Amino acid sequence: MTSPSSGLGSGGRIPPACVRRMLAWRGTLRGRRQRGSGTVLMLMVLCAAVVALSVMALASSVLVSRSEARAAADTAAVAAAWSLRLGDADPCGAARDLLGRYDGDLTVCEVRGEDVLIEVGMPMPLGMSSFTRVRALAGPGSCGDGASD
Repeated sequence: MTSPSSGLGSGGRIPPACVRRMLAWRGTLRGRRQRGSGTVLMLMVLCAAVVALSVMALASSVLVSRSEARAAADTAAVAAAWSLRLGDADPCGAARDLLGRYDGDLTVCEVRGEDVLIEVGMPMPLGMSSFTRVRALAGPGSCGDGASD
């Protein structure tokens, strides 16, 4: 016979009912340890998605800003070339006036014969501290020595 305090059945073995109860209890502990892990995983996935979308939004706004700067430089160069063609003494003034509407800065304005070379600096979006600079050339001359971005 076994003593009542040992909890063992005959022959020093644990009774099957106790084994089932221990395994059931162990299973509930395992389930409790993993409770909420799906929530943490979903929060991590959500944070990664927010970061990825933020980076894509910033990159697209930089591309849009660059495109707007290119359009402003082209328009200012055409305005300066027309002003020069019409005999205006200061074609760069026409470009500067036009760029004032675009919030751009005229950094370079060169008259090359009948052509006008313009370089425009425009602020980057979302409070970035840098400027994007774009060059444009307009006039009736040949395009062989054109401006590069």
